[in-house]
Parts: sequence; C-alpha cells; structure tokens
Amino acid sequence: PLAGEQGAVVPTASWLEAGALFLEARRRGLEFAGRRAAALDEARRQVRRLEQLEANLGRDLAGLAEEDDLRRQAEALLVFARGLERGRESVEVQDPRDPERRLTIALDPRLGGHANAERLFEKARRVERARHQVELRRRETRSALVAAREREAAVLAARDRRELPGPGEGGDSGARADAGSGPRHYLTSRGL
Repeated sequence: PLAGEQGAVVPTASWLEAGALFLEARRRGLEFAGRRAAALDEARRQVRRLEQLEANLGRDLAGLAEEDDLRRQAEALLVFARGLERGRESVEVQDPRDPERRLTIALDPRLGGHANAERLFEKARRVERARHQVELRRRETRSALVAAREREAAVLAARDRRELPGPGEGGDSGARADAGSGPRHYLTSRGL
C-alpha cells in the first residue's frame, strides 16, 4: 500500500521511485475499478432477479382461486345436490349462505354430486396451502431484495478495494449451493 492519505503528497528520493509509485497507484486504481464494476454488475443482477421474482409471485398470488368460493360451492353441492347423477357438466343451485343468490357450479361429469363436492373441498385446501407458500416466499424475497439493495448501495459507496465484496461474497452463490443439495419443489397444476 502507498503511504499517506488520499490526495497527500508522498515524498520520493528520485523520479524513478515517483514513477514506480505512480504506476503502482494506477494499477491499483484500475484493479479497484474492475472489481467495483464486477461487484456492481453482480449486485444489480441480484436486484433485478429478486424484483422479477417478487413480481412473478404477486401474479401467482393474484391468479389463485378464492378458497372461500370453492368451499361455498362444495357446501352448496352437499346441501342441494345430494342425489346428483354422473354425467352433468354444471349445475345451478341455491347458495346456502345467501338464499337470494344462485350458484352455477362446473362439475366433473365422471363424478357424482358428493364426489364433486369432495373435489372442490380438496381444491380449496390446495389453494389455501399454495397461498400460504407463495406469501411466505414473497416475504422471504422482499427481505432478500432489501439486502441486495443494501449491497448495491455499499458497492456504490465503496472508495477502497477493502470495502468491496470479494469473489463469491454478497451474492446468493452459497444459497445456490445449499438449494442444489436438497430436493426441488415445484408448483404443479394441482397446487403444491
């Protein structure tokens, strides 16, 4: 390291020594600029990735069916369509919670009334579990996004190479290695 503070004059014994100090300072400055640019690119990539993930999770959450509506339809089937035969694609029944309202319920033609109600109850349970999982993952993503933005701000504020994260620091490389060690979980068309 060069002696003295930033902007301080460093006395040298000769022009040769001054030239060597200048070249060393220039090499260190270029190294710092390269490391800072790489760290900034990585930090901004992480922020973009997490912002996209948060937006996708929000769309997933908005696309989930309402479990209360599914339960209401299943209850209506149990109350008013007990003897419903197989082969029907839909049925219109009275809402058990609001007698003024009628519900049109899409059915699986291979199943009877009771089996269709069970199918709707199961779908409501899957939607509820999926909503819980997506909300949990969304909270985790938001906290990771805050941390990523803080890393980006720290890289922007860095004035010395010691203030920059080293290779593999500050990113999710450790989390990626841990994630690859266990089983993968995917959302399916049936929920979780």
